[in-house]
Amino acid sequence: MNTPAALAVTRLTLTRFRGYDSARLEPDHRPVVLTGPNGAGKTNLLEAVSFLAPGRGLRGAKLAEVERIGGSAGNGAGVGWAVAAVLDTPTGPVEIGTGRELSSQAASGAERDRRVVRVDGHPAKGQTVLAEHVAVVWLTPQMDRLFLEGSSGRRRFLDRLVWLSRYEHALRERARLLREGHRGWNGDEGWLSGLEDQMATTGVA
Repeated sequence: MNTPAALAVTRLTLTRFRGYDSARLEPDHRPVVLTGPNGAGKTNLLEAVSFLAPGRGLRGAKLAEVERIGGSAGNGAGVGWAVAAVLDTPTGPVEIGTGRELSSQAASGAERDRRVVRVDGHPAKGQTVLAEHVAVVWLTPQMDRLFLEGSSGRRRFLDRLVWLSRYEHALRERARLLREGHRGWNGDEGWLSGLEDQMATTGVA
């Protein structure tokens, strides 16, 4: 049985993100352990990784809350905080960039912002495209009831992790086949229907 390649962050770059004016890490495929005193920025790095997936990140923060206070922010419209990464995925390397785009409303003078995403240097229409490349699961102190309560809750949580992983793997493979067209499945639509059947089965589970 072939073991699928693991997803790994091989480069992580932060700009005006939380306590970091700028930072760059280049880990390898080995597990990473972050150590340091309280307030050193460990959770900020984990939050930056969580923004590589759709959603509001590890802390559920608003875009403006992530901006570094007192950093070298640009003037007027432009980009606020940003997170960029190079990922090694089962289908090859992928470059992802995301951040806060600032824009001013000419009529009211009010500042509006939105999250922008780029994949391999190309603008994406929304955050949902990130789900084709990244699946992130985290445990935080706010989830400690999982460990304090009975074992049935922990079993349900682990079951969800297993089924979610299978579902998202099938979803990524389906998206790849659709991008490649007949080159991907050599005209045999059984590949596509098989993946959709797996998605339906795991989704129900």
